[in-house]
Amino acid sequence: MSLHCTVLSQCRSMSLGIEVALNQTSTFNVKPPPELPPERIGFADLIVDPDGKLRRSLLASKTYTGELKYSLPLRLAQVYLSKQGIAFHHGSRSKDPIQFGSSQLVRFLPNSGGYVRSDANGFQVLLNFRSHKQPFRTLSLRDILTGKVDPSWIRDRVIIVGMTAASVKDRFITSAVKRTLYTTVLGVEESFNHYQWIYGVEIHAHATSQIISSVLDRRPLLKVWSDIWEYLWILAWGLLGIVLGLILQSPWKTLLSLGIASIGLVGICYIVLVVGWWIPLVPALLALAGAGLTTSFFDRDLRSSTTRTALFNSQAII
Repeated sequence: MSLHCTVLSQCRSMSLGIEVALNQTSTFNVKPPPELPPERIGFADLIVDPDGKLRRSLLASKTYTGELKYSLPLRLAQVYLSKQGIAFHHGSRSKDPIQFGSSQLVRFLPNSGGYVRSDANGFQVLLNFRSHKQPFRTLSLRDILTGKVDPSWIRDRVIIVGMTAASVKDRFITSAVKRTLYTTVLGVEESFNHYQWIYGVEIHAHATSQIISSVLDRRPLLKVWSDIWEYLWILAWGLLGIVLGLILQSPWKTLLSLGIASIGLVGICYIVLVVGWWIPLVPALLALAGAGLTTSFFDRDLRSSTTRTALFNSQAII
């Protein structure tokens, strides 16, 4: 059974189909509806991190046969934004920059944020999930058949038609959202959001919304610093720990100051994350605490040793 998506604009509709195309073994791939041309087909393949959670969206990739393919969210955004007069630009390689008008998407790199030497093939972006408890309007097939659908709900909207039945097993794990369709149906409490199940159709909705909102509303995409700036950032917090350890000359005062500085560091990282920047937190915390405590105890031992040496010399002279 194929899943179709529809973009409605000015009383005209355009249907897009999906495929699974990036598996090396062709028998694992799923062909798209044959009646649709290639420009109206997007792949539904997703990337899962080693811990089993989904944090990235793959927008463009070449298949094992060398054919360039685009994802369903990117195709949907392309059709929707074209109705707004915003052109889509991309090169012949999957890693080339992707632009909509003057807006350029931020490509995921192997060492982006907390990642280290990750698979960054194709054009990937970090998913910036919607934080609202109900980010998208959801309609059941029964609502449509019984006429409980207001036409304004779907007019000039991107409509994604998918299946949320448990038997389909089209679900993934994320910790970026507090509530999903899956957990709402099961009645799972929000306190368990560190292990949230989310349907594949919801992921495509988040990815599509992220692209469109970044172009039309300037909603920030998740960005990261280059490696050199991240190293300097971590080094700066390590130097701050050394300075605090040398100036205060007391383990307890140093611990208190390091605690205050750590709270400030967490606050800074949270604020810049809200505006779209993912900067190193844990490495900076480790550098701050490690350098501060090491300096404090080393300085204390050094002063204690100096005092004992001075006392011994004084006794020797006497």
